[in-house]
Amino acid sequence: MLENWLGSVSDAAPGPVAADPLTGVPMSVPFATPGWAQAVKAALGRSLSFKEQARNWRAALLLTVSGGPSPAHIFFDLRYGEVVDVIALTDPGQRAPDVVVAGPYSAWRAVFRKEQGFLQALMTTTLEVTHGPSVRLMGAPKAVNEFVNVVATVDTTWEE
Repeated sequence: MLENWLGSVSDAAPGPVAADPLTGVPMSVPFATPGWAQAVKAALGRSLSFKEQARNWRAALLLTVSGGPSPAHIFFDLRYGEVVDVIALTDPGQRAPDVVVAGPYSAWRAVFRKEQGFLQALMTTTLEVTHGPSVRLMGAPKAVNEFVNVVATVDTTWEE
């Protein structure tokens, strides 16, 4: 089962959706910003592998980021392989998630750079489920791994 948590190669196209308006060259998007949420939504939406792996998974997921440049909250509405919404929230109360996962900026950076597995981070309490059933994540390792694989393809700017 551990190999399921390590993930697989995603079919999502790499890179962001944002481009320099003068040159058209793709730009890196800062993590946990509205532009990043838009880029992640686009990447998840075009990933056939995510659609396949998540076809039996539904999650209204809020990722809460502490530390880093500023606290952030990213809401994902994922339903059976479809991406309903991904939005950067200023107030976590703006949406009603099934599951809230909280952790420091450094932990999210490690997960989305694929330096540490998402489910591994939960098991070692680097990230913590602060609301809702953790089985929503732990019970769907292939969907969760493909979610991380696709998010990792977004060209993200990280504060060091």
